[in-house]
Amino acid sequence: ICSTTGALFEAAARGMMTDFQTLPFAFEVFGLDFLVDEDYTAWLLEVNAFPDFKQTGNALSGIIEGLFEDVVDVAVKPFFGLGAQGVEGTDRMTRVLDLDLGRR
Repeated sequence: ICSTTGALFEAAARGMMTDFQTLPFAFEVFGLDFLVDEDYTAWLLEVNAFPDFKQTGNALSGIIEGLFEDVVDVAVKPFFGLGAQGVEGTDRMTRVLDLDLGRR
């Protein structure tokens, strides 16, 4: 799942510059839906630029809350010089790609 996710975002960033434009000075969350079959093979089903977290319901609210806590700790705080610098991830979040496209 990690290698597929990294390859997907690198391909989008390099090959679809017109359609895939990240927002400057913004933090974006994309939703990737995977299906894992009985042989533990992960299949990418879809990518959502605007995931709808309301659909997860109360049963998964703790997971969504943890996602946003980790996004703040891993991406937002270091950007503003707060918290640990160079955080590679958490026990719930793994860095899958570090790519500088020189678009600053």
